[in-house]
Amino acid sequence: MDPPTCKSTYECDKTLQEMGSLISHAGKHPKQHVTEQTVDCVRESFSRSPRKSIRQVSRELGVPHLVVHDIVHKCLHLRAYKLQLLHHIKPDDHRKRTDFAVEMLSHIQENGNYLDLVLFSDELTFHVCGKVNRHNCRIWGSENPNQVIKYERDTPKLNVWLGLRKHGVIGPLFFMEFTVT
Repeated sequence: MDPPTCKSTYECDKTLQEMGSLISHAGKHPKQHVTEQTVDCVRESFSRSPRKSIRQVSRELGVPHLVVHDIVHKCLHLRAYKLQLLHHIKPDDHRKRTDFAVEMLSHIQENGNYLDLVLFSDELTFHVCGKVNRHNCRIWGSENPNQVIKYERDTPKLNVWLGLRKHGVIGPLFFMEFTVT
């Protein structure tokens, strides 16, 4: 017996994703299986937990995720809203920003090649307190909830840092301190 081809594997995966089963449904598209009861179950699930993903609801209800997607968008008219992150600004922060800008401008005036020495860097912070990663979190609703998550800076966290400069990459480096200097 020959092994399955790429095409047959793709078709099986497509059928499984669309229908939720590899058993033949006589060519019926999943949209034809949507009942008022399924719509009500999906509505109830998102009402209880608007931060759930479509795939989570799909697994909970045993309904293909494409059916849940269609219900959410076409029947319930829900949209995914991204959370806004609001940093607590301390009274001294404005002065620190101004001081930094003035210092950088003076370095550039003293040395015309100063910007050649600049290191581009980025960091990712994992908060131990359970702060939500807003990039992966959506709130499903018919209108924007305008929900803002406030949290205090300097909570326990793990910082991962990486630098990029003209001569190569530095890192990644891991830090448990409150701030990385």
